Amino acid sequence: MKILNPFKKYTLDDIPKQPINVNQLRQTTRILIVDDEPFNNEEALRALGFNLTIKKKWDNIQDAEPYHIIVSDNRGVANAFNSTAEGAFVLSQIHINYPQKGCIIYSHSAIDFSHTPLLQGIKQMKKNDDTSEWEEIISETICEIYDPKSIWFKVEKYLENQNISRKILRNIEDCYVRALLKDKGTTIEWNRQEWGLSSEAITLVSDFFKLATAAIGAL
Repeated sequence: MKILNPFKKYTLDDIPKQPINVNQLRQTTRILIVDDEPFNNEEALRALGFNLTIKKKWDNIQDAEPYHIIVSDNRGVANAFNSTAEGAFVLSQIHINYPQKGCIIYSHSAIDFSHTPLLQGIKQMKKNDDTSEWEEIISETICEIYDPKSIWFKVEKYLENQNISRKILRNIEDCYVRALLKDKGTTIEWNRQEWGLSSEAITLVSDFFKLATAAIGAL
């Protein structure tokens, strides 16, 4: 356990640069693939150790809750939403409501992605891309969702949109970094502080911080 300076205000700069252990996180990273047709790379990705669940259609965006990464076809999977944007609309809503999750959309053709404004922050693939390309994009997404520094930037942006003051943000950052340095985040208790956060904010930020803890624990 690292001894920390009780008088120092810790920041992201105090977190040592360490690579994310993607291979060790493959099995524990739950990936949902939504496609009304067979997903060609399913067997190959399972053989590489990825933890996949396949679903044929979207019923509601809560379908995404148990998963870390959401991969969806753009066509034929979102009839329940009555949107011409189909899968792009669903993923855009997931990206807004679950910003801690990684999102990937795909289709048979790049031309199918006509809803570009909806796809900000969402990766795009073609369904029949080679397994090596799918392995690369999913591994890249795993790195992004677990990286402690990237996680903080997302938390900071979210809390700024909740009108949380800079002073409180710096206090939460200090608490976050201290926990990661002290015992890999296993005893982070930031949500017990009187920082005026809503229950929704506490839940979301807690989910973010669990990802950082999982990544550091896998090093």
